[in-house]
Amino acid sequence: MDPQVYESWYFTRRGRWVARREFSLMMRLLRPHAGRTLLDVGSGTGYFSRRFAASGLHVTGLDPDPGMLAFARGRGGNVSYVQGDVRALPFASAAFDYCAAVTSLCFVPDPARALAAMWRVCRRGLVLGL
Repeated sequence: MDPQVYESWYFTRRGRWVARREFSLMMRLLRPHAGRTLLDVGSGTGYFSRRFAASGLHVTGLDPDPGMLAFARGRGGNVSYVQGDVRALPFASAAFDYCAAVTSLCFVPDPARALAAMWRVCRRGLVLGL
């Protein structure tokens, strides 16, 4: 998918409404503290990665698509992006305080394996935006 087309949905009336509520719910569930770390799995264009970072978290976005990652990097924000597969995360166990996956597990052939990998690298909390 074209990253610009994907990102533009968040700026439609419905997209803004969904994104605000989804982000608000994830933050309430995680109750993160500024300065802690978060892995955004399936970060895509970095839309939510940038918002997590703006809230004071140290964010790493992970996505398999180099085009999405290039777009995300070009959007700025204090986020590190890594190309990778959620089913085989290239991080040590308990490497992050939190993990988030927003509308990404539906694109993964083996979501159970992906969830297990996310739990492995996460110390405090995991949220899914579906």
